[in-house]
Amino acid sequence: MTASLTSADRSTVRVSLAVWPRDSYDQRTVRRALEVTLDRPDKRAVRNASGMFVFTELAPDRYTLSVVDRGPAPLWYLPRTVEVNVASLPPLEPLVTLDLDPAPSYPYAPADALARGQTRTFDDVPLAGVRVSAPAFAIATSSADNGEFAFRIRPQQSPTNVAVRFEHGGVVRFRQAELNEGQTTNIGTIRFPDVP
Repeated sequence: MTASLTSADRSTVRVSLAVWPRDSYDQRTVRRALEVTLDRPDKRAVRNASGMFVFTELAPDRYTLSVVDRGPAPLWYLPRTVEVNVASLPPLEPLVTLDLDPAPSYPYAPADALARGQTRTFDDVPLAGVRVSAPAFAIATSSADNGEFAFRIRPQQSPTNVAVRFEHGGVVRFRQAELNEGQTTNIGTIRFPDVP
């Protein structure tokens, strides 16, 4: 005997939010283990075959969306948190693309020109969340929990002298760094006052 499903046996769910975790370095879908959560613990995401995280049956409200790299150590991506207004998303394609910035331990390509360093307080405590940017190259990242940062410029852009901007708690610092193809330049330690 063969069982068949009737329309009463089938159920449908409404996709309210699809999150595409994209690598900001190579613009590809992040395939590592990620934890994608909303500020409502009763709402769980399901990862589909294309690598997107899907939330269903959400109220048309504002949510805080967090993405954390849970892959094997060392971690490749910095944590990311954004606000999402589900009511403002197109109902037929409620997609949010979330670019994840590489952590200092990211496996950059050997030909890349890298800049590395760390941010610390004047009391020598590692400082996370310092915004690190090279505005002339449209590059931006943040320092990790241990204060370390790293970024790269494409090989065809080097060698070049790069102005690097650091911002934390309203304090801005600058450093110049010469970056060369296939080499890592240590920018050193950039210090900031403690910010309550």
